[in-house]
Amino acid sequence: MSAADEALTFGAKNNPDICLDIILEICKLTNDSEILVTLGVGVLEDLMSLNGMLLESRVIEAFRENNSFKIALSSVYLTEDDDGYQMVKKLIGEYKYL
Repeated sequence: MSAADEALTFGAKNNPDICLDIILEICKLTNDSEILVTLGVGVLEDLMSLNGMLLESRVIEAFRENNSFKIALSSVYLTEDDDGYQMVKKLIGEYKYL
């Protein structure tokens, strides 16, 4: 795990708003699907698992406004025990029908 990955994983746990800000900035800067999928299965998945509901309104807004964020969030895998499971499941369901 790189130092950047460690910092973002720490942020997902301890500074979720700042972590989401960084993720959203990355999504604004790229539409490279490989980068976005990596972001989704990594730090965004951690963030949604730990603090998804805390960030619900911001995540929903970003999902509806940013195509790159949709790709990243679509790569997140959560279980029913994870914090943001229901929200992410609903958003991904909407995305599949767009």
